Amino acid sequence: MAKEAENLTKAELVACAKDLNAVVGLIPSIPTDSKMRTADLKCLILQAGNEVVDPLDPLEDSTWAVLAALGADISEYYEEEY
Repeated sequence: MAKEAENLTKAELVACAKDLNAVVGLIPSIPTDSKMRTADLKCLILQAGNEVVDPLDPLEDSTWAVLAALGADISEYYEEEY
């Protein structure tokens, strides 16, 4: 069963943001410090997922799962359900 956006932990969101920053090379990068609000992290991750993530990006499975939970438009290349 897929995880829902409201059940994502801040640690999962930070890990996702760090993976996106490293693999995709986001400029500016998604801030991952403790002052970043969970809602803002979700928004920035979703924006990156919809606008700059490429189907061939070698992201961690957990990053794809977070993107799916947030509703990013990744259906064409995200087959497995988490």
